[in-house]
Amino acid sequence: LPRNTSGHSEDPRQKERDGLRKLNESATRYFQSLLKNPETGLSARNYLSSRHFDSETLERYRVGWSAPTWRGLLNHVQKNSSLTQEKLVQSGLVIQKEDGSTVYDRFRGRVIFPIKDIHGNIIGFGGRSINEEDQPKYLNSPETLLYQKSETLFGIDQAKQAIRRENQVILVEGYFDQMRAVQHG
Repeated sequence: LPRNTSGHSEDPRQKERDGLRKLNESATRYFQSLLKNPETGLSARNYLSSRHFDSETLERYRVGWSAPTWRGLLNHVQKNSSLTQEKLVQSGLVIQKEDGSTVYDRFRGRVIFPIKDIHGNIIGFGGRSINEEDQPKYLNSPETLLYQKSETLFGIDQAKQAIRRENQVILVEGYFDQMRAVQHG
């Protein structure tokens, strides 16, 4: 592998992983800002309140909101970085139309749950519709260089200390179930 000026090997796949992590972090901040915005996030905040989640838990998990628009995240990312559409498609945050003519946001009108690895790096996203007519109810990131669904447990970064301390694990099915268990100790 080529060496950089500090003497460390430059692994192209590691550079790609680092780029995806930065993009996921930027997307998380964007989704969080939409949830906190008095106008854009009202329906999502009301929904989360009806599910009895407190603001501390929502902040701890960095829960956000994706507006029901086709290009909100896409426009935000393109305005704030030089990422190509190809990189955005690889991230799983946007989808390319089958005819290749355009790309659009994967997550629209959904509460967003950043999915983290055991170290707390954001590797993917889950989105839950708040309108029952929007299907599917849950939508997840596709598998990427960072995110392999079969190797990932939502909330493991939050639970790892308790698992070590208690020497046991309780597995639950969904994002809300895991967050609610942590919220209630």
